[in-house]
Amino acid sequence: MLIRGRGRGLIGSAAAAIALAGCGTTAAEPGPADTPSPVSAAAAGGPAPPGASHRAAAAASTATASAPAGGPGARATPARAARPRSAASVGVGRAPGYFRYLVDGKGRTLYLFTADTPTRSACSGACAVAWPPVILRGAPVGGAGIVGGRLSIVRRAGGQRQLAYYGHPLYYYVGDRRPGQILCQNVEEYGGHWWLVKPNGQINRSSP
Repeated sequence: MLIRGRGRGLIGSAAAAIALAGCGTTAAEPGPADTPSPVSAAAAGGPAPPGASHRAAAAASTATASAPAGGPGARATPARAARPRSAASVGVGRAPGYFRYLVDGKGRTLYLFTADTPTRSACSGACAVAWPPVILRGAPVGGAGIVGGRLSIVRRAGGQRQLAYYGHPLYYYVGDRRPGQILCQNVEEYGGHWWLVKPNGQINRSSP
């Protein structure tokens, strides 16, 4: 059963609307043999399979890279699968109804996952496509309002260095495509709950 709060943010494209509609719809990803394609499901008049909207949002995020520029005859750039995003700095964002919450250096919203532990991320596979982990390529830097000594690193299964704050590994939501966008606050899926993070490391349970 879906448990979600009221998202708030500017939705300026159909892709963002799809991401919002899919937020919180996936409790578990079925295996490949059990997964009908979104197209075939729609053609049959049935609902899209679990996670289809997340995958659509991930695909939309690569549309700019894959679309040819310059008109007919222009060479198209191959589309890339969604991948973890990197960040080196953490700051504090503010939005009506949400008070203060963690953002990266570009103002993109960061989330925590209640299924995680201070030393291990419980989000991988399909979960990490919908909720890309914040991957570090250098030393983490805390901006104004951030307790720098509480920034840490969690090693993911593939060896990547995921940023954590007060023991919470941090994530983006694939549908949040602009600074200040918050489409998936207070959502239950992939075996845990997704929340914004307060500057003091506690769960931000606010909802406009």
